[in-house]
Amino acid sequence: MNRLSGITLLLPHGLEGQGPEHSSARLERFLQLCSETHPGVCYPTTPAQIFHLFRRQVVRPWRKPLIVMTPKSLLRHKQAVSSLATWRTGPSSASSWTGGEEGVRALLCTGKIYYDLIAAREAKKRDDVAIVPLRALYPLSTPCWRRR
Repeated sequence: MNRLSGITLLLPHGLEGQGPEHSSARLERFLQLCSETHPGVCYPTTPAQIFHLFRRQVVRPWRKPLIVMTPKSLLRHKQAVSSLATWRTGPSSASSWTGGEEGVRALLCTGKIYYDLIAAREAKKRDDVAIVPLRALYPLSTPCWRRR
């Protein structure tokens, strides 16, 4: 049977110290399953990104499973918000550099860690470190490694 599946799995990422009653999706196991035609794996950091992931799953002409890591802490995080413009136009396909335009280092991260790193950089008043949130872990697009 050659039926394509557009199933979307919203899996909790339980590595946040919430205790044994919270299930934990093992991100590394899903990434091991990925190849050219297998599922995409995403770790969105804002509400607009989640909306556009769902929209893309419905609108695109081919069906492919999508695995979305969804930690509960981002639901109530003060910085995890989206502007009206990103709801209308959508986030850019590539991740963007946050600060550190003249930086010597770039930190690639996903999920809640992004907001923790931003807070630590502001607390230490460091402007030599760029923080790049990766939203799509597979397939990983090469432009996300470049500055805009």
